[in-house]
Amino acid sequence: MAFDENRTPSNLRQKLSYRLSTSRYVKSLLRRLQFSKIFAWGCKMDPIALAAGTALVGAMATDAWQQTRIAVVSWWGRVRSNQEAEAVRADLAEVRAQVLAAREARDADTERAVAGVWQMRLQQILREDPLLENELRRLLDGELTPALPADEGERIGSLLMKATASGSGRVYQAGRDQHISE
Repeated sequence: MAFDENRTPSNLRQKLSYRLSTSRYVKSLLRRLQFSKIFAWGCKMDPIALAAGTALVGAMATDAWQQTRIAVVSWWGRVRSNQEAEAVRADLAEVRAQVLAAREARDADTERAVAGVWQMRLQQILREDPLLENELRRLLDGELTPALPADEGERIGSLLMKATASGSGRVYQAGRDQHISE
């Protein structure tokens, strides 16, 4: 199901518009990505694209950013083109300044919006060539996650939990804090 502005609930359009208006850069990226063509409402984003986009933005505020940026641009040049990789290099420089300013102002909304844009860019690459998922996972595990501070690195990645209960048994699972009151 493709994005159709007329079928999207108005409050969702307003929220999306508000989030995206936090940055001219975000808007320009969405125009370049042809947002209405690459993002399908109701479609599930690839967890690797979500984690990599989040980790990329988080790494922008670290001392390891220069090394991480080089790795990301190099990866982009391998899976796309050198011309596109140069455009990504420029985009990363511009967005890093915004992420640093957002962190300083404690503006989590802008940081989340920027992460969303990079998640969509990575998702677009995976949609066009699903075989690149392993390469993106290697970039995530080898360059992006190690560049993050410990508290941010713990939030990146995926968690698979399986449980079985029988009889009158109960199962409680949580990826983080869990409070149970019975």
